[in-house]
Amino acid sequence: DTFWVNIKNLGKIWQWTACDSYSSYGWAKVYLNRYCDNTVDFLENHIVKNTPHEKIKRILTDRGCEFCYTHNGSSNYLLETVCQRHNIIHSVTKPAHPWTNGYAERLNQTIWQEFYLSRLSKPFNSLQELQKELDEFMRYYNFKRIHTGYKLTEAGFKYPAEAFFDLRES
Repeated sequence: DTFWVNIKNLGKIWQWTACDSYSSYGWAKVYLNRYCDNTVDFLENHIVKNTPHEKIKRILTDRGCEFCYTHNGSSNYLLETVCQRHNIIHSVTKPAHPWTNGYAERLNQTIWQEFYLSRLSKPFNSLQELQKELDEFMRYYNFKRIHTGYKLTEAGFKYPAEAFFDLRES
């Protein structure tokens, strides 16, 4: 999923968000614009490169232009090529059904409340400076912030990273 934020000194920036539906493990990356090329970069260089080989089996996106969809619903070759290269199935939500991608929507809300709200008045000198702080927040979210979602608690996990990387204590 994506959403935009106005950041002091940077203006309107776009954030890409992904969330594993079992573990709630999340990824977030900021870009200056909402282009399909950023989706390809986010998937290949931010998610796949930082995930165990073939761990990602399927992605679910809406039909937004940033996910390479045209008005008639046919998909763009770039994203499909990356998905095929990594054996990832790409599915899309029904039009006007944002709740279908509820995990990413909920993670967006958490990032907004716990990360951006405390930084709206802080000036950032570069997108890289903002990304560095966002990366720190996502490490906290994935590895140190206790998560109370039923899937994790029922499986005996406290943190998304424990479930995503199967880090059970012996």
